[in-house]
Amino acid sequence: MRKRDPVAVHHETLAGVVASDPRVPPGLAPGQLAHCPPTLLISGTRDTGMSSLVHNLALL
Repeated sequence: MRKRDPVAVHHETLAGVVASDPRVPPGLAPGQLAHCPPTLLISGTRDTGMSSLVHNLALL
């Protein structure tokens, strides 16, 4: 199985979308976040992504 480049996948996902569209960074659009379903955010205590997780938790 061929491994896909995450940057290429990102570009494919956002192809044709303007960067200021609130669906791209939903954290900047409280109206978008209001429609999010209940979400379980999980992180390890030494996870490098913990800062982003805590930030997203505060936004939700």
